[in-house]
Amino acid sequence: MTDVVYDTNRTRDPFKDISATELAEMRGYVCEICNKRRGTQRHHGLVRRNKRYKKQLDVLINYQLACHTCHTETCEADSKENHINFYRIQCNRYGKEVVDNWIKSLPYKIPPDVQRADIRPSNDG
Repeated sequence: MTDVVYDTNRTRDPFKDISATELAEMRGYVCEICNKRRGTQRHHGLVRRNKRYKKQLDVLINYQLACHTCHTETCEADSKENHINFYRIQCNRYGKEVVDNWIKSLPYKIPPDVQRADIRPSNDG
């Protein structure tokens, strides 16, 4: 991914792993799903976790700060609405081209229900 350019003044390297504590410090401790409770957990917000591709998926660009309730007790973290919102947030943070290029660079075919093409905002509105 050395050919991907991103604004280093906006945030940290999006292709590095980061702890839940560092993520909370960076994103302000508020759950990025409900915007109510304290965020303490990392959720794979763009592409679901996959043990075989841990190194490629356990990176800042894929992490969403979640509270325990949203992450494990409700279906909010894995809802299509959340994926749409988080995709837009990450595009604002890193740039749409960076996010899309990262997704395209993944070493496996993403199943249709996980592909981010279905959550990208349309060009007509």
